[in-house]
Amino acid sequence: MQEKIHGLFTLNVTNSSLNYELNLFESSVIQKLWSSEYYFNELLTLDIHNFLVLPPESNSQSVSDIQPSVSTTIQTTKLDLEGFCRRLNLLLDGFFMNSMSVLDTLAHEIPILYSHLGMQGDIYIGTLSRALLQTHPTLELSKFLEKQLSMAWFVKFSPFRHCTTHESLIGVDNLKFRFDQITRQIKMNKIRLPDNPQVRPFAYQKKRKAVDFCQTSLNKVRYLVLNAYKNILKDIRGNNNIIPI
Repeated sequence: MQEKIHGLFTLNVTNSSLNYELNLFESSVIQKLWSSEYYFNELLTLDIHNFLVLPPESNSQSVSDIQPSVSTTIQTTKLDLEGFCRRLNLLLDGFFMNSMSVLDTLAHEIPILYSHLGMQGDIYIGTLSRALLQTHPTLELSKFLEKQLSMAWFVKFSPFRHCTTHESLIGVDNLKFRFDQITRQIKMNKIRLPDNPQVRPFAYQKKRKAVDFCQTSLNKVRYLVLNAYKNILKDIRGNNNIIPI
């Protein structure tokens, strides 16, 4: 769909700078979506057993051979819980920053295709949606973005963008685990995200599971981008294939 839109754009616009700019934002949407998927997949494969620190005399032992007497022994001498927590926060930060940036980069692409938006200052998906509604209230993309950005998933998702930039979203104290004597494995409780990362102290009444929340958010972001392009093509056809609309 990007190729279709760009093909129609090049037929209407001969300005090489604008063509380059459109291509840049198109590529950036793809790259940031790829990065979101990368960080999410890394989150899925994050394994606390990779953060076990074997004592010097046990370097030849496998993880399954370790037999700590109590869980506190794992935590104090054999488990790098802080390292695990840092890695967890890094992956969450990468996921939320990139997945929201997918939408904001799309917001930079759209003003090249739609006229009279008058976008000034910082451009985000929310400011872009409001500008579209003011200038093109009847167009398909305007109605689609307004609906998507008012839905519960986006309202819950958007505050997480900057949540781990300056301080950790998940603290060491939030990680609960035990050593399973039967399987000889460490069992961790589901990692929870706060109800609102912008409100401290954190509350956890929604019992929001980190992996499930990220999976849902990623699916919604993909859906929004895909259908934004579909609606852009509808608007272009409705404008007799003339761009900018």
